[in-house]
Amino acid sequence: MMVEDVSLDDSPLRDAPVLVARVRCGKGASRCSRCGRKAPRYDNGGGGRSWRHQDFGCFRVGLSGPVPRVECRLHGVVVSRVPWAEPGGRFTRDFGSECAWLMTVAGQKTVSGFLHIAWRTAGDIARRVAAGWSPRCRACSTGCMRSVWTRPAAGRATRTSPSSSTTGADA
Repeated sequence: MMVEDVSLDDSPLRDAPVLVARVRCGKGASRCSRCGRKAPRYDNGGGGRSWRHQDFGCFRVGLSGPVPRVECRLHGVVVSRVPWAEPGGRFTRDFGSECAWLMTVAGQKTVSGFLHIAWRTAGDIARRVAAGWSPRCRACSTGCMRSVWTRPAAGRATRTSPSSSTTGADA
């Protein structure tokens, strides 16, 4: 990801100023957003896209920029994959992970107020992030809370947290 420009959008249409970072993908190979395969560039995507990112101090942060389309052999013409967001998402992966983590320690209404998003949106983000996490920790880029799943010889899966040294099979 390349940051081209950063500006403060203090529009009267917004309830609070937003720090907008104009970004673009690197010059690496373009990839299909659905399967991740390399694909030739089709066009410039017909305009910019924007994503909500984690807050920076008292400022909300948004990423915006052009995203080209690629022509995948399997999926046809689709938007190119970007490293900071899921395909079709309006929020960055970091924002989604933060929202999902907050939902584990606070209620949905509290999280929506803290992140300045709608109540329903907080739940949708948490469900989408949780569905993307696999039961096995693969140190994935979406952040899996570092849960470690083990399978003892008896065949029963047990969960351990990184901070504990017991497997939970005794519980």
